[in-house]
Amino acid sequence: MAAGRARFTQKGGAGRASVRVQGIRETQAALAAYPEAVRVGVADAIRSTVHRVHAGARAAVPRRTGALAQSVSYWIRKDGLRAIVGSPLYYSVFVELGTRRTRPRPFLFPAFLAGVRQFRADIKGIAAGDLKLRTRLRRRRVRR
Repeated sequence: MAAGRARFTQKGGAGRASVRVQGIRETQAALAAYPEAVRVGVADAIRSTVHRVHAGARAAVPRRTGALAQSVSYWIRKDGLRAIVGSPLYYSVFVELGTRRTRPRPFLFPAFLAGVRQFRADIKGIAAGDLKLRTRLRRRRVRR
């Protein structure tokens, strides 16, 4: 099973935050051995989690002008097994992690943690052979 680790760096005045999942290649290779229905179920669970994290981050972001909230976006790979949620604005990492002069006001990482909890439950449902999971995931999608 893949293990996650968060890493935050700052270079040249612009901040960059990432979450690296270790063992993703082994997990993808193991997933390839499963039937197509399982892969589709996992892709639906990832897609549902991405929508949940996106909506949670947009709702929790501190607002002054609303530009940061509007910039939170996501990308999902065609196969549905990889996704990115974040903001391209350079100051988003300063808001998330704080600076020497400002306190942290996290919005993305708490949304990520909440999404991971539900994702784990969805994956356990797939592992248990829950055939109704895909229908539940599609009905449960978060409104934009």
